[in-house]
Amino acid sequence: MDIERIEKAIGYTFKDKNLIIRAFTHKSYNTNPQCNYESLEFLGDAVIELIVSEKLFSLNPNLSEGKLTTQRAALVMKKTLADATDKLGIDDEMLFGKDAINANIMSDDKRKCDLFESITAAIYLDSNSLTKARKFVLKNLGNKIPNISTITYSNQANYKSEINRLYPGPQNVVEYKLKEEKILKDHSHLFIVELYINKKLVATGDGKTIKSAQGNAAKIFLKK
Repeated sequence: MDIERIEKAIGYTFKDKNLIIRAFTHKSYNTNPQCNYESLEFLGDAVIELIVSEKLFSLNPNLSEGKLTTQRAALVMKKTLADATDKLGIDDEMLFGKDAINANIMSDDKRKCDLFESITAAIYLDSNSLTKARKFVLKNLGNKIPNISTITYSNQANYKSEINRLYPGPQNVVEYKLKEEKILKDHSHLFIVELYINKKLVATGDGKTIKSAQGNAAKIFLKK
């Protein structure tokens, strides 16, 4: 691992080099939770969400919660963070064990997203400040924010993923219930699905398939 190359790419020099090594270490390489990036990924996810939320709110203080949530989701989704990692050009420094190498998971979007989150957490911990982490995140994601209104989800599943992100289990219960199935004049089907969060009806969506109806219900709720 070339730490100097990594630090140059991310624009931050670590006082504790072990943190950046940990941020690049997959659990297949080292199963010790204190030596791989799994918990850093968890922290980084929260730090990125805070930084992006803060920035979006400062730019759009009058937007509804639903619209701000939708915009944030587009910025912190897996594909967006993976693309940011690609531009840094340092994912080849990650440390993987033989099992991961044989499974050929080293360069997938999930791993790249994990890396971006882990680097963010490592910077946050090493600097003991949100300032440096904010600089890293906005430097790599900030160019997308002015055009956030043009960012859309690539498929309905991403709306559902954001619902699960906002209301994680087991403390929350997210349910999609089929309310009605209609046969249209052209003999196609129209499904109407209700979205319940913690037993409360929050949105209703329709679609030509149950899956698309669920996605539309999630989309409607997020844009409220």
